Amino acid sequence: MSKKTSSKIKSGIQFPSNYRVITERGISFLSLIAILILILLIFLLSFNLIQDYQEYRKISLERQNINVKINSWSSILDKFPGYSDASFNMAVLYYQLNDFEKAKTYLDKTLIFDPNYPQAQKLGSELKKRGF
Repeated sequence: MSKKTSSKIKSGIQFPSNYRVITERGISFLSLIAILILILLIFLLSFNLIQDYQEYRKISLERQNINVKINSWSSILDKFPGYSDASFNMAVLYYQLNDFEKAKTYLDKTLIFDPNYPQAQKLGSELKKRGF
């Protein structure tokens, strides 16, 4: 008898035949599955990150465009302070930026210049719904 066999018999412990399979093959298989799951999670997270970044860029570009328009209408209002279309457009642009206080300020100016401005009245009702 070999030394290993005799030590097993002496101690009375008989290991199951699949003991080595679980420890040698099973752990490597589980490691492979864990690595594949990690790779899949990284892929999914990076895909979501790319989508979030694209959405951020889109919103950032929209805000920049709105700010350019605000600067343009503001310069027109500086030259023609009673121009109701310019003040209404300023109100709409600030409304799009969710700056409702400034939108209300420019809307009030519009209604002072032209009290019967129909779109200004609609925007006024929208601002009232939001508490402004």
